[in-house]
Amino acid sequence: MSASTAPHPVHTNADAPKPAEGLEPVTAGASATPASKPAKEGKQGKPKKEKAAGGSSGPLELSPAPEYFDERIKIFDEYKAKYDAEVAGMSP
Repeated sequence: MSASTAPHPVHTNADAPKPAEGLEPVTAGASATPASKPAKEGKQGKPKKEKAAGGSSGPLELSPAPEYFDERIKIFDEYKAKYDAEVAGMSP
């Protein structure tokens, strides 16, 4: 197998990009937010909404419970009994 003389596809002869103007170099322990940012006067933030004491706005359970709940519980109980029987029949 012969070596190719073609340049590497990622290689470039371009100069390195110049650093951004107007920025100070980053130093260890420096903050990401500017410390000398002037405060704007006369501008107020949005008023915050107060949350209701209690957290949720609706009930945690459906009343009355849907009819299919009983059927699903019955199916679960059947599968659970079958599983428990299989596990009890296994020897350690």
